[in-house]
Amino acid sequence: MKFEYSPLGAESYEIRLLNLEPSPDQDAPLKLRIHSISLNPAGDYTCLSYVWGQPEPTSLIRLNEQQFEVRENLFATLLRIRFPDKPRRLWIDAICINQDDTQERENQVAIMRHIYHAATDVIPGLGKTMVRGTSEGSLFWSRSKSGADTLNTPRGWWKPMPT
Repeated sequence: MKFEYSPLGAESYEIRLLNLEPSPDQDAPLKLRIHSISLNPAGDYTCLSYVWGQPEPTSLIRLNEQQFEVRENLFATLLRIRFPDKPRRLWIDAICINQDDTQERENQVAIMRHIYHAATDVIPGLGKTMVRGTSEGSLFWSRSKSGADTLNTPRGWWKPMPT
């Protein structure tokens, strides 16, 4: 069964945001809630920018209690950035934009710079790096509106490799 998106108001700068439910268990299933909101003001949220990766294989998440397929890169990233004790409010293009609706995609791409500018934080995926304890992982930096750069390590998963 395909996920049913509610339509967005293009004239009102409406976007969808996600709430990534917390879990202290990094291997717990990913559960997200999606809702529509006016971009002005949307409140605090984080934009996730990453490489979509190969279309196959995919993994399943729970989106508004329904199964929803995401690419492996996004699935792994969500596991890494999920907080153990509080929800995380996110904007992720692959989920927040109905990819099957060409008109919506065009409308959302047209306001994407506003979506990123209004975000409290932006987490860009910076590619693959070796991570102690695993074969590979993704490294993320966060730039907050205050201009401070921080290494985003909500679970301490990234540790520098000795040189």
